[in-house]
Amino acid sequence: MISPRSLLLLALLLASCAPQSGAPTSGEADPGGAARLEEARRRWAARQPEAYVVTYTRHCFCPPQYRGPFAVTVRDGEPAEVAYEGEGEPMDEALAEAALTVDDFFDVVADAYARRAAAVHAEYDPATGQPTTLQLDYHEQVADEELGFTLEPERAPGR
Repeated sequence: MISPRSLLLLALLLASCAPQSGAPTSGEADPGGAARLEEARRRWAARQPEAYVVTYTRHCFCPPQYRGPFAVTVRDGEPAEVAYEGEGEPMDEALAEAALTVDDFFDVVADAYARRAAAVHAEYDPATGQPTTLQLDYHEQVADEELGFTLEPERAPGR
């Protein structure tokens, strides 16, 4: 037989896992965010270069070699080269295969909105539309699953 104390503990645990009423959805957490995303995509698409280098750093609760910074040379919309510019352990080859382009970062933000992330914060370069800062928290009540990226302005290869 389950004791009353065990039942109370189980009820409290289940209640802490349930969504809180009035908890902000991604749209409430970032009013107008989806519209800003689409406007930034349009600015980027209007000038998207055939080749560019984007350098980004991942902010996460993960090993240093997963954080970067990574310099990704993009040609015809696909990663062509990936250079790990961080310290410590060498870059895992799986990370090179999963290198992100500017278009991929737009998709990351769109996915966060589609999944109704608890918090989405994205900033874009006003001239180019390129994302510059992304901060995502998919589950408000889960610790250390937040993800962020800082992107340096894109540049031409060889610069």
